[in-house]
Amino acid sequence: MGHDSIPKGMFSIYKIDPDKIANTKVVSSKDETSSDYRRALIAFLTQQLQKNKSIDNLIEVQQYSLMGFVYKQYSKSPWAEMVAELITTDNYGFSKHLDEAQGRIMAKGLTDNSQLSFALFAYEQSSIYAVSCGLGHHCFKRYVVSDFGVTFVSKLIEENHDAIRSMTSSTPVGLTISESHVNRNVIAYNSERDIDRICNSLGLELDENHLNALKIEVRTDGRGKPKKTSADAKCTLKIRQSISLKNLSMLIAKVAEIDLKNANFALSNFQKIEDDQLKLRLEDALVQDIQHHRIGCITITGDEPEKYYFGERFSVRGVGEHHLCAGENPIEAKDLFHDLENTYGLDDPTVRKLITNSILAVHYERSGQPHFCKLKEALTASVQYEFNSYYFLQGSWYKFAAESKQYIDDRFDVIRNESTPYITTLLNDFDLSLKLYNAKNESQYNRALYNNNKVLVSDTVCIQSVEIADVICHTEGNTTLLHNKQRFNGKGSRDVTHQIETSSFVLHALLSSSDERYKFIRKFYTSIKAKYIARSIEIPIGLDEFETWFKPGTSITYVSAYIQDFKESSDSQYAKYVTLSTSKKLAEHGYKLYVASL
Repeated sequence: MGHDSIPKGMFSIYKIDPDKIANTKVVSSKDETSSDYRRALIAFLTQQLQKNKSIDNLIEVQQYSLMGFVYKQYSKSPWAEMVAELITTDNYGFSKHLDEAQGRIMAKGLTDNSQLSFALFAYEQSSIYAVSCGLGHHCFKRYVVSDFGVTFVSKLIEENHDAIRSMTSSTPVGLTISESHVNRNVIAYNSERDIDRICNSLGLELDENHLNALKIEVRTDGRGKPKKTSADAKCTLKIRQSISLKNLSMLIAKVAEIDLKNANFALSNFQKIEDDQLKLRLEDALVQDIQHHRIGCITITGDEPEKYYFGERFSVRGVGEHHLCAGENPIEAKDLFHDLENTYGLDDPTVRKLITNSILAVHYERSGQPHFCKLKEALTASVQYEFNSYYFLQGSWYKFAAESKQYIDDRFDVIRNESTPYITTLLNDFDLSLKLYNAKNESQYNRALYNNNKVLVSDTVCIQSVEIADVICHTEGNTTLLHNKQRFNGKGSRDVTHQIETSSFVLHALLSSSDERYKFIRKFYTSIKAKYIARSIEIPIGLDEFETWFKPGTSITYVSAYIQDFKESSDSQYAKYVTLSTSKKLAEHGYKLYVASL
C-alpha cells in the first residue's frame, strides 16, 4: 500500500479515569486499575454492546499499540411512522395504490439507519487513552476524565504564548451559566483568564514547536513557511490533522509523556477537590440544602450548557418508575425537587439517588438521537461547609485556589476603596445612615425610608417579576439603585448580587428602546406610587421628574448595601468573589457597582 493510500482520519483522544472504573463491574478488584486493564475494559464493553439488539458485526481488533472493537449499529428514524403515512395515504387519509404493508416495507428501507463505529484503547505511561469513530465514544464516555483536554493544554503551551483562538467557560454563580467566544486573532491564555471562569473548552492554533513536541507533521505553505494546525481541547484532545493508525499510536504515546508533566499555569482561580472524604461531606451538605428547600444556589444547566436550553423535550429518570419533570421546557431545580418531594419524598436515600444515579434526558430534534447524561453532571451549585464556600459544577467540586485568595482580596479592595467616597456622600446627602433609623434588619430599614422625602422606596416593586431596587436616589446625571441585605456573607452576598444582576439585565433591555423605556418608567412609577398610597404617605416626586431619572445619558449606579458584617476585616471569599463577578457583568452594560455598610 502506497503512502498516499494509507487510510487516515482525524481523532479525538480521551483519557480513561481509573477511579470511575474502580467501583464498577469492569474490573474484578481495585488493584487492577493500577495496571493495564484494557482487556477487562474491552471485555466488559463488548458484553454490554452484545446485549443491545441494534448492534451487529461486533469484532475485536488490535493494531500497533491499539486494541478494541468495531461494530455496526442500526437505528430507526423517529420520522419512520410519518414517512409511512406519506407513502401510504393521500392528504385526505385515503390509501394510495400501495397497500399499508408495502408502504411500511418501503418506509423501513428509507428510514432505517446504520452506522459503523469503533472504540480503540492504548496503554501508555500507566494510563489508558481511547479514540473512537461513529457512536463508539458512547460505550465508554462514562469512564473518561472530564477535563483531560483542557488540563493537557496547560502542560503543552505556556500561559503567555499566543495560541488561543476560542474559549468556552462556565461560572459557578451568577446569571451567566456558560460563555463562548472566538478571538479575531490568537491570544495568550493569560489574556483569557478571569476570576469567575472555569474553562470547559479551548480552540487552539498549534505552532511548529507544539507540533514537534507531539510528533505531528509540520506542514508548510507555498513559501515554505511552517503552518499552524488547529486543535480542540475539552474532555478530549483533537488535533485537526488527518493521520494514520500508526501515527495515531505514536501521537498517543507523546500525549501520555506530556500528560505526566506539571501544568505551566493554572486554568482558573478554582481548584478541583480531589479528597474523596471531603467530596462525600460536600455531597451531604448539598443533600441537606435540598431537604431544607435551600435550592436558590442550585441550577440545572445540562452537561453542555450552550445546547441545553435549545432542547425540545426533557425528563429526569432513574429514581423510580415515574419520570420527573417530563415535558417540553428545560427543567428548573425548584420544579425538579418539588416533583421529587411530591412523588417520592425528600428522605436522604431518595435525594442522594436523584443526585448520583438519575439520568437527564434531552431530545434536541425529532430526527436526532436523545442525549443522556447523569444529573450530577448537569448541575451547578454552591454550599457552605466549615466556614468555606465550595462550588459544584458538572460533576466536580471546586474551591478557590489558595494562591487566588490574595488575588481576590486585592481586586475587592479596589472596589471597596472606590466605593468609600461615593458611599460617604450618598449616606450623608440622602440621610441613609442606619443610625438615623430604629431598624434591626433590611425590611425595617426599607420601611423606615418611606418617611425620607429625599429617596424613593421601591422595595418589593417588580417589573417583569424582577425587583429593580429597594431604594432609589437621584442626583443630576446619575441614578443610584440600592439593594439592601442583612449580612455581608455567603448567603447575603449571593442573594443581593443575584438581584442586582437580574435587575441590571432587565433595566438595560428596557432602557435601550425609547418605546420600552417610556412604558417601563410609567409602570414602575405607578407601582411605586401605589405602595406609598397604601401607607397613606405622599410620594415625594411626580411622574415627570421620575422620567428624568432614567433619561438617555443618565448614568446608573448600583449599590449592594449591608446592615451587618461589611468591614475591612471581613474574610468571606465567596462574598468578595460574587461581588467582583457582578461588578464585571454590570460593566458590560456601562453600569457601576459600589458596596456599602449602612
